[in-house]
Amino acid sequence: KQRLRKMVGIMEAQMVRYYKEANRLPGRTGESMLRLLEMRLDSVVKKAGWATSPRFARQLVSHGHVSVNGRRVKSPSFIVSKGDRIEMKAALKDNFYVNLAKQGFERRGAALPSWMTAGDNGAVLIARAPEASEFTFPISDQYVVEFYSKR
Repeated sequence: KQRLRKMVGIMEAQMVRYYKEANRLPGRTGESMLRLLEMRLDSVVKKAGWATSPRFARQLVSHGHVSVNGRRVKSPSFIVSKGDRIEMKAALKDNFYVNLAKQGFERRGAALPSWMTAGDNGAVLIARAPEASEFTFPISDQYVVEFYSKR
């Protein structure tokens, strides 16, 4: 639980809210919770290769440099959904740190997750929700669910 919180960069109260929300959704609670965490806007920005770390991705979003469907979103916890178009502010595309992140992304040979597609002008489109096999967290979701279910 603590490792997952640190990987995502959220506080305990937020983690409890994600658990409660995932518990209401149909299907396995652990998978639903990890899917919600994967589809946070700051997580999508990092997976797009625009940021080197979750903290930098969070900063890009909270400073208003990222828009979803043409509207600026300042909340890193914003949950993207199928069909959303995420793009970065044009002025920031020449930023040294963003370019450094993009170069590192390309150098590692990293690619967008299969549930995201590249759009025009560097935008990213959400094609679908990620499947359980596509989660990037090396965590057993069952332990997290067991911990929160005892509360």
